[in-house]
Amino acid sequence: MRKIAIDADDRAVTPSDYSIIIKRLNPDITDENLKEYLEKMLEKYQFHGKVEKITRAYDILEYMELFTKKAKLIKKSHSGKTEEERAEAKKECKEVSKQLKEKKKEIKTTHIAFVSISDAHSADFLVRQFKVSAIKRFLEITFPCVDNERKINGKRVHCSVPAEPTDLIWPNMCYSTSIKFKNRAITNFVTVILVAMGFGLIVLLYYGQGRVIEESGDGSRLIDVLSFIVSILVSMINYILKVVILKLSGYEKHSTYTNFYKAFAEKLSIAQFVSSAFTTLAAKLVLIGNFQDSA
Repeated sequence: MRKIAIDADDRAVTPSDYSIIIKRLNPDITDENLKEYLEKMLEKYQFHGKVEKITRAYDILEYMELFTKKAKLIKKSHSGKTEEERAEAKKECKEVSKQLKEKKKEIKTTHIAFVSISDAHSADFLVRQFKVSAIKRFLEITFPCVDNERKINGKRVHCSVPAEPTDLIWPNMCYSTSIKFKNRAITNFVTVILVAMGFGLIVLLYYGQGRVIEESGDGSRLIDVLSFIVSILVSMINYILKVVILKLSGYEKHSTYTNFYKAFAEKLSIAQFVSSAFTTLAAKLVLIGNFQDSA
């Protein structure tokens, strides 16, 4: 299947075949300097590709927050319950509009740039040229003189094949790797807490079921009721996990929709497996052992 996927990708011609994404750029570098540097490198290694266009990623996070606030105020100015409420919303909307104009002037470029190359082989060469392994990265940090070709304007950069334009989540492009790592650590911690809470509830119900069996025997109707409650509880926990993990995946600030849905699917699959299968099995094994010891 992997070979088929690779062959299909080789036959298909997409914008990403003629593009590269460069990260960790010095934001002060101009498009002209970046173009000159890349074309000199291509010429040095006898590639004939030319830089056709450079598209910079901008830090529009604060601008987008104001834009969203303005949209809500416009809606409130039309759907407000009282005339005073609608008038207040219109007044705030005008103030936000002024802030948007000022903020638009302050928007700055980030450390990311998308570069369109006239030749696919040249684009592939640049990706390979700037690709670095963990060992090579360690050597660069230990010995700064190693591989100076990876430095653009005095700063080491990373180059890769970009995602398709429609797959990019542009507002998230301004977030650094450290912020994304911190957010993902927080979401993983919250997910673990939710699963642990579900585990506690299920263990509590099975504990009650074990007590009923111990005191009343297997024929008690209460056992059937508790079993039904456990099944409903597991379904509710899985639904809550789905909703919460979807929100948490958005908080992780992924750069592409593919990575967003991939993270959501992976986290949800693991959480629901633990909640539906592992938690129930573990709870029964622990409680059965406890009741056998008490007997």
